Amino acid sequence: MKQCRVLLVEDSPEDQQAVCDTLSAKGYSVTTISDSERALNTVEDWAKQYNFVIIQEVMHGHSGMDLVHKVRSRRKDLPILVVTRDGDWNGYARALSEGAVDYFQTPVDCKKLVKTVENSLTSTA
Repeated sequence: MKQCRVLLVEDSPEDQQAVCDTLSAKGYSVTTISDSERALNTVEDWAKQYNFVIIQEVMHGHSGMDLVHKVRSRRKDLPILVVTRDGDWNGYARALSEGAVDYFQTPVDCKKLVKTVENSLTSTA
């Protein structure tokens, strides 16, 4: 079985650690980017390298939704999960309309995270 590569775009060290620990324990290879500007500027480089992307909705410097939009314009099949600290209906609706597979509020429910990643990867395989 090919190892699944997950990219986490998140500026909170605590949230990064929780997601990395959860997914690494399930055998996923997780790479983190904590700078939204860098993530936006390097989409061309990383969009084809990963099987799943998790993006923080609001980060210093940019909206995570800008990144979701940019990723979607380059790779329509890449599953994206948007996470937020301030979940609301408008954010949820926008994330899904931009092509995210789901929208979670932090702290992320670990079991739900793993299930979402597994289901998304199964449906895109």
